[in-house]
Amino acid sequence: MIRPFRLVSLVVVLSLYMAVSLGQSEPSLYSIVDNVETLDNRTLELALSAPSMGKFVQFINIFCGHCRRFVPTFKRIAIQLHHWRRLLKVYVFDCAQEQNVKVCRDYRIRQTPTMRFFHSNFRRSEHEIGNTTNLRDFQGIIDFLANQVGNNTYEAEGQPTFELITSNDNQNTIWMKNDLLQSKIKYIVLVYQPKGSTIGRDLLLKTIRWEDVVVRITDDQQLFLNFNLDSSLGSIYPKEDIRLWLKDDGQVDPKKVKLVIFTRSGNSMILKPRKDTIDEYVEVTTDFFRVHGSRVHYLPTTQAPNISFTMDQENQMILSYVLKNKLQIYRSDLENAIHKLIHIEVPKVSVIEGDSLIALRRLIGWLALSKPIGAIGERFFTLLHQKLSQQQRLTGAEFQDQVKELEKQVPKIYKGKRYVGCVSSRPFLRGFTCSLWTLFHYLTVQAAKPPHNTQTIGSLITIYGVVKHFFGCEDCVNHFLEMAQRRQINRSYQRDEEIEWLWSAHNEVNERLANDTTEDPKFPKIQFPRKIDCPECYGANNSNTWDSKNVVRFLKHIYDSDNLSNFGYK
Repeated sequence: MIRPFRLVSLVVVLSLYMAVSLGQSEPSLYSIVDNVETLDNRTLELALSAPSMGKFVQFINIFCGHCRRFVPTFKRIAIQLHHWRRLLKVYVFDCAQEQNVKVCRDYRIRQTPTMRFFHSNFRRSEHEIGNTTNLRDFQGIIDFLANQVGNNTYEAEGQPTFELITSNDNQNTIWMKNDLLQSKIKYIVLVYQPKGSTIGRDLLLKTIRWEDVVVRITDDQQLFLNFNLDSSLGSIYPKEDIRLWLKDDGQVDPKKVKLVIFTRSGNSMILKPRKDTIDEYVEVTTDFFRVHGSRVHYLPTTQAPNISFTMDQENQMILSYVLKNKLQIYRSDLENAIHKLIHIEVPKVSVIEGDSLIALRRLIGWLALSKPIGAIGERFFTLLHQKLSQQQRLTGAEFQDQVKELEKQVPKIYKGKRYVGCVSSRPFLRGFTCSLWTLFHYLTVQAAKPPHNTQTIGSLITIYGVVKHFFGCEDCVNHFLEMAQRRQINRSYQRDEEIEWLWSAHNEVNERLANDTTEDPKFPKIQFPRKIDCPECYGANNSNTWDSKNVVRFLKHIYDSDNLSNFGYK
């Protein structure tokens, strides 16, 4: 895309950068130092089927601006979840990689970020694709996961359990279960959790770092009678009156007891939190652990290392060329936008029918008419459009197969291996989203040229259908659809009005995202065009108002097929 127009979000950097310190095959927003493991089509199913372990997966599109903005929150969540590492593993899966398309289609991941919990021994089926949360705030996601983890089953030896103790349990049975006597466990904490409360679950999760402690939960205070509570030991608070827990006959009153610690030797210690809150329960138990020399696993305190990226020599040359030279569009950018749409975004859709099939036909039809990748591309998209015109329904997998079959019949279509006008100076910026805007502007300009301007269906409704049905960034789609409705995209427009509509909408997006974390410092999100590039696009006396007729004239020149550059084209 031309230099001034900047797009909505982040971008996959195809072959642009090498992550020299991570050793990953694809660029990633996360690393193992964040307590996040990156999965791909070869490793996801194996990881999700791991027994006796919950899994939390964030499905992303690396070009998605919202995914990028969510990185600090998700890293904070992942570090917090390191405490639960015996119960839960944290993963990320990138749906913007072509080899991952089938997985994202199978799991019905249409827009990102999508976060799901998968229970132990998970097996995917038509109706089983994990439990999704739409929450985006730190505490909301932690609470969601606490509920999921608390309802999961952990059968491996040494795993914590959220199951309630039964009327048949006592100190001996609990020590015998899971061979606790043969383990390093020194203390069992028994906590009363009233029905409807989560205080026992939360205490287990907040004390799980203590390596020699097991927390068990009961919702029946009478069961404390099974545990031969020793009133002579009293409370860990010396000033507390032990009679608080005794009945008139000197026996412990189970109705007064809510928290007890048992030792291997059978001794019991009644603890008395000042309030029935999780913070108080955690404080009184951890005070006991510290006093008695219990062991806790602490997280590393060092900062995650900075990740170094090196731009290769060819991309350095491309960046320098684009920054120094005149405004124009590059065939390589159009090819990359089209390739990602056809090979990744569209095939991720489970079923294409109705409105989504109409949108796809319109897109393929306009790609055939406007020839953004030349005569070979025109032939390919003409054949593909003919196939789609004969179908009323197809799956994303079937569309993918049709594309592959046609590519065997047509000589090599895609020659642009790198982004040129949409090159970025930093990783994960511009690229696909930039090139998609470039393609959209190109389509509106070509649609205004004879003989295309006689087509019944305009370019705006085609663009609207592509974004609504096939673009994978949730935040981007929501903003675009809201803007489209507000700006009445479904009105009947003349072709020049379509050019103007998209230009004005794009400038609105740039204004909203100026100084955003997704902005490339070398390509700031400005109002386009600049006065230096098109002084006549501004009103009389060099005012800051737009002269729309001259703006459209300028756009027709910039996005004309005759202005396509083959620079960087193989």
